[in-house]
Order: sequence, then C-alpha cells, then structure tokens
Amino acid sequence: VACTLENSQAYVLSISNSDIQVPEDMSFEPLALPFHDSAITGLDTCLRKPLVATCGLDKSVRVWNYLEKTIECIRFFKDEPYSISLHPSGFH
Repeated sequence: VACTLENSQAYVLSISNSDIQVPEDMSFEPLALPFHDSAITGLDTCLRKPLVATCGLDKSVRVWNYLEKTIECIRFFKDEPYSISLHPSGFH
C-alpha cells in the first residue's frame, strides 16, 4: 500500500498475510528521502565532496549526498532561511 500526504511525502506499507494478523508490526516507511514541504529558496554544491545543500520555506536546511542518494543532515529553524552556501572543501 502506498500513500502520499498533504506535505508531498510518500510512504509505503508492505503487506503480507503475517503482517495483517499483527497490527503492531505494521508501519509505514518513507518511500523516498524526505523532501522540502515548501519552496526551495537556496541551493549550493560542494566542489570536493558529493554534497548539495538546500534551504526552504519549510524552515529547514538539508545536506544531500547525491552519489549515495542520502540525506547527511536535516535541521529546522524558527525562521525561513533564504540562502545557503557550502565551503568548497566541504569541511566547514
């Protein structure tokens, strides 16, 4: 079973005969990495590491590893960040 939420996130529930009998074992898992809920306001890349950083109106900053297709870091703030910059080395 797959579903999408109002915030554009997608989840999947694997169903087998044994899963249906034990509701506590049933859980929705993210189908993909968690995306921004709103518009992206800033984006930057790193020269020496496979990193992309984004910030958005959902008050979050996310650092993505585009080779491994993972999120390195997600942080939420009180206010919306409007721009972002990565150090070219990726270490700062």
